Amino acid sequence: MKTTKVSSVESVMNEDNKSSVKATATSRTEEIGEQTNSNKFKNSSNNSDNSTSDSVSVENLSSSTSEVQLRKLGSSVGVVQSIQLLKEQRKAIIKFKESLQALNFQKKYQRYMLDLAMIQVSLLV
Repeated sequence: MKTTKVSSVESVMNEDNKSSVKATATSRTEEIGEQTNSNKFKNSSNNSDNSTSDSVSVENLSSSTSEVQLRKLGSSVGVVQSIQLLKEQRKAIIKFKESLQALNFQKKYQRYMLDLAMIQVSLLV
C-alpha cells in the first residue's frame, strides 16, 4: 500500500526528484519486509511458549464429580492420557496427548457448570 502512494508522487515530480523518491521507496519497502519477518519469528516463538503444557488443572469440582465424567469432557477435545482426581481438594489434573488439546479443553470448559458447580480450568506449566 505504501508503494502505491510513492508511485503517485513520482508522476508529479520532475526527473531529478524521481530517482531519489524511487530509492527511498525501495529502502522503505526493504525495512517493512525486515520488520514483518522479525515479527513472524517473534510470534512463532511466543506461540510455542504458550502451548507447551499438555495438562490442565480443574478446580472447584463438586464432591459428586467422577473420573468418568471428567474423562468424557476431556475426550470431547482430544486423547486423555491420565486423570488424577483429588476429591478432598475438589480438584483434578487431566493430562492430554498434545498441548493443543489441553488448550482447547481450557477454552471450552473454563467456567463450565458441572454437577451444579462452576469449574475453573487452568493450564499447568
